[in-house]
Amino acid sequence: MLIEIIGGFDEGDSSFVEYMTGIVYGTYPADTATIRDAIWQFWMLYENDFLQYKLGLMDAEIWDAKLKAMLAMYNTYKYRDITDLVLGFSTNELSELLIELSEIKCP
Repeated sequence: MLIEIIGGFDEGDSSFVEYMTGIVYGTYPADTATIRDAIWQFWMLYENDFLQYKLGLMDAEIWDAKLKAMLAMYNTYKYRDITDLVLGFSTNELSELLIELSEIKCP
């Protein structure tokens, strides 16, 4: 699935890294459907990672790295509307963990 997400960014002059940097830092110049769809897809992957960790299928060190990525996305205020929407379809435990660990409180 991640390969498909990355493959979706081969249009135009922007690379996958440029998209992700723009999402995390809120600096991507256009609020496009591509960006919003990517955020949704990443949250689906993150929820799967969370469930794998909870089931003991993921090493703690890998989980810590995944959690840092989740928090970077969660703390991105520019796209919080998508994050809030997708987390509404996710397990409450994941949402509560992110709220607890978040450095940024959006209104």
